[in-house]
Amino acid sequence: MQNQGVQTMKYIAISLATTFAAICAHGSTPQLTQVSMTQDPSLRTVVISYTIDAPAVITLDILTNGVTIGRSVLETVSGDCDCRVEAGTHRFTWQPNLAGIGERVISLDEGGAQAKLTAWAVNCPPDWMVADLRSDHAKEIRYYASSNSIPGGIGSDIYKTDKVVLRKIHARNVEWMRGSRPDETGNNADNSYKPYEYLRRITLTNDYYIGVYEVTQRQNFNVSGVTNSRFTDEEDSPMRPVDFANYGSCRGSKTSDGAFWPDRGHAVGESSILWNFRQRTGVDFDLPTSAQWEYACRAGTTSALNSGKDIAGGYNFDANLDEVGWHKGNASEGYASNQTHVVGMKIPNAWGLYDMHGNVCEWVLDNVGTVEIYKTNTPEIEPLGVSVDDRIDVKSHFVRSGAFNADPYKCRSAAERYLDAWFGPQIGYGLRLAAPAYAPSME
Repeated sequence: MQNQGVQTMKYIAISLATTFAAICAHGSTPQLTQVSMTQDPSLRTVVISYTIDAPAVITLDILTNGVTIGRSVLETVSGDCDCRVEAGTHRFTWQPNLAGIGERVISLDEGGAQAKLTAWAVNCPPDWMVADLRSDHAKEIRYYASSNSIPGGIGSDIYKTDKVVLRKIHARNVEWMRGSRPDETGNNADNSYKPYEYLRRITLTNDYYIGVYEVTQRQNFNVSGVTNSRFTDEEDSPMRPVDFANYGSCRGSKTSDGAFWPDRGHAVGESSILWNFRQRTGVDFDLPTSAQWEYACRAGTTSALNSGKDIAGGYNFDANLDEVGWHKGNASEGYASNQTHVVGMKIPNAWGLYDMHGNVCEWVLDNVGTVEIYKTNTPEIEPLGVSVDDRIDVKSHFVRSGAFNADPYKCRSAAERYLDAWFGPQIGYGLRLAAPAYAPSME
């Protein structure tokens, strides 16, 4: 980051303001100028104003003694921060006395307080994106530089119900190996899986956002009025994943543009799940490609599980898989029969993503081609799956992750199978949102 200037002043709660600009390797850096901060001595309201020379995402952090206070004391911030802004002069306010600081006075003798204002290029936004799904907060998108900055913390129920949180995956020009090792336990368990697991070298060309959690019943209900689920009668059902969606539910009918990936790109059919999410948020949400899904799932690992471990090899019980996912061997815990569980209850991978192994199978964009296509040793750049003309039939699409009722070998990082995209929904199939690493204008 590049320091763009320091303004030092004494106030009741804030004594130092510092501004920075985020440097993007593949985009221009927005410039912050005319930064000022004032505080009302009686009300203690802090007002920060700034001028930005290009569209940007502006984030805020408050530090004392060089250490972040934590986002919990910034919940009374309102105005133009943690969001995309257009070029021009902007301002936001903060009421620290209403946010947990109380009557305490921060002074320079204690190290003071530092307001860290950061500008990010819109094509290089911060690592965390939060979209509000409530109708009275439509197209309210917030961005945060770290998970510690997210109000309430990622584990808060609001990010499993009324908001959706996504993590940026830094994949641009990274080369990695897709598929399973020849000696990986489970890759010979089912001949319908093995043909699609051949090791092949992959390079993705862009960063992207992907959901920290699978889409839940409440999130889907917020944007569409339905749950696309069968496990709806439990007290915690709103925070369980969508479990009764086919590819058509996600992207559109057989005759809609959503049926013709990748030939018609990211177009989706009207009233599909993804169309509803787009209408409510203004973000171009879609399913991830199969390559994007696996890269995000692995988080740098080459093992069967993103914990760095392989499955134990059983067809029911598997202690290694128990740590990271719900499968047929553990999905009855606390319940009368196998069923889905609240998202985010198992250990996340190194990039903070939950339930990439089990709970529900997750649809990805890719059509299915002939087996010979997947045996190639030729390096692939940004694989999108085969074109409409090259798919094996008009209906087959891949799913990833395995589900609560699946054998452990079906829940591995490399496990990839397909089924009829428009066959009536079956229990155990849901989705995880993906989006371009770009901050769209909400104007």
